[in-house]
Amino acid sequence: MPSNKDILEAQRFNRRRLIAAFSSGTPGGKEVDAPNNLRPLLVGAVIAALILIVAAVMGRFSPTLPQGWENSTMIVIKSSGARYYTIDGTLRPVTNITSARLLSEAGSYKTSRVSASTIEGLPRGSQVGITGIPDDIPSSSALHSDEWMSCALEGGTHTWVAGKPEGTSNAGLVLVTSANRQYLISGGTRYLLDTTGTLGPARSLGLDQVTPIEVEAAWLDLFVKGSDLAPLSIDDAGQPATNMPERLKSARIGTIIEVRDEAKEKSPSRAYIVTGDGRIASLSSVARRMYELSDAYQKAGNPLSATIADIQDLGGNETFGPADWPSTINIDEVVNTDSVPCANLVLSATGARTELLSMNAREARRAASGAASTTNASATEVPTGSQIEGKTGSQTEGKTEPLSSVTVRGGSGALVRASSGGTLGATMFISDIGRAHGLGENPADAIARLSWTDKDVVSVPSAWMKLVEPGEDMTAEAVWTTVGVQ
Repeated sequence: MPSNKDILEAQRFNRRRLIAAFSSGTPGGKEVDAPNNLRPLLVGAVIAALILIVAAVMGRFSPTLPQGWENSTMIVIKSSGARYYTIDGTLRPVTNITSARLLSEAGSYKTSRVSASTIEGLPRGSQVGITGIPDDIPSSSALHSDEWMSCALEGGTHTWVAGKPEGTSNAGLVLVTSANRQYLISGGTRYLLDTTGTLGPARSLGLDQVTPIEVEAAWLDLFVKGSDLAPLSIDDAGQPATNMPERLKSARIGTIIEVRDEAKEKSPSRAYIVTGDGRIASLSSVARRMYELSDAYQKAGNPLSATIADIQDLGGNETFGPADWPSTINIDEVVNTDSVPCANLVLSATGARTELLSMNAREARRAASGAASTTNASATEVPTGSQIEGKTGSQTEGKTEPLSSVTVRGGSGALVRASSGGTLGATMFISDIGRAHGLGENPADAIARLSWTDKDVVSVPSAWMKLVEPGEDMTAEAVWTTVGVQ
């Protein structure tokens, strides 16, 4: 057993070693470096900066109301999607975005998305806004105001706005019937047939074997009214004509002269009609057939043959018959019953016109029911008109139910001015709910509130407007009547 002296000596030895370790350098003669106080300061600064950045980001995206939210602000609740419009610091539930835009002065409308807790305690009011208008309106770039097409389907007229179906082709002629009267449509013009209660004009033109297609009057009005296809007559028919060349000495007023160019053996003969002493007029194929239906033709005698040399000294450079008549009619170009006739609106710098197209009847019906795509891949067929009421073009007891009247490209529409040929006319918006909404007596105000411009307005013939059912007016006055007094 160590003695007390040994234990005390051992403690003294350990104490000397400890003091020597603290007071002497490291083995090998290198001193221990003093600790660096800068490193923990840098780490602390980085952590503090991160905390500030996180706080700034959280503050940036925190659901707070923007400055000036008390008026003209659409507040959307993130969790529920509920929408409120602010009027004098009061939250008013709003029917749709379009109403909110119309309530705001031009350029003042703004939107804010916040949490439900952000608006707790704010005053609330009654609902504002009007129904029967689109939830929101397209931007100027999304408008397709110049795209209009309407087809005469078996179940009724169907019109496409701001988008057109695929599968159409140019058509030369179509024979249609409306209100028990027959019309021939050629190009963009309609011509009434059967003005005398007989089928003489149709038979003369070779149309008596063609099955006419039933169309509605509103669709027919899309085409310019042309001169009636009726028998032509001429004054003093059968009276002798003087100052005629030797070969045509027997010609009378009303006599048809057939002229062939002898230098071109295969060239078709041209027809002229004697209109007076030493005078003739050009006679088209259609005009000749209409003239041959009249009593004047019987009085004038049989046609005469002549050469270009024979008629070169005769006067007259006019055309016999209405100038708007087609010169020829080719039966092979008539739209048959397997297809449907379509009217297509063409707008140019010179004005508006309607061109005649055709489309396979089955494909047209699919397009009208929304089963086919439009020419634009982004187009969306929206059930409108009678489709909303449950009429989808189904077959019932062997009869075809009417289709919806209008299809408008979803998310688009047409901002148009209904024109009757001048610069004046009602301005309206054709929305993707298939309605024509008037913009009031001062359309410039509504246009500005809806973030459009006057340059977005396209003039469209008023006949096209009659194909779209009227909807609620989109005006500031109409929306403000729903605000009331709190």
